[in-house]
Amino acid sequence: LSLTSAPSAPRVPLSLPSNATASDLRRLASEATNVPLSTLKLIFRGRVIPDKGEGDAVKEFKLEDECVIHVMGKPAASSTGAGATAGATSTGNAAVASA
Repeated sequence: LSLTSAPSAPRVPLSLPSNATASDLRRLASEATNVPLSTLKLIFRGRVIPDKGEGDAVKEFKLEDECVIHVMGKPAASSTGAGATAGATSTGNAAVASA
């Protein structure tokens, strides 16, 4: 997976195990985008990925190579902002794309 704050922004790699739960995916997206879990919303193919998913998110949501997950939420203030995190700060949105 990779992260980007906008379609034209550079992508940031993100590793997601093939058996990751929705909770795992949300935690990894939160860490990579600096969006707190409490305000994070993940949307894929028009479906919101739930806050407390314990099943296999890759299979349940049919996550594939090159797919994009939209990360919505306001990033937390940070003293070090660079790359996609800085872009996400200005837009409040980011995308997760599988590699």
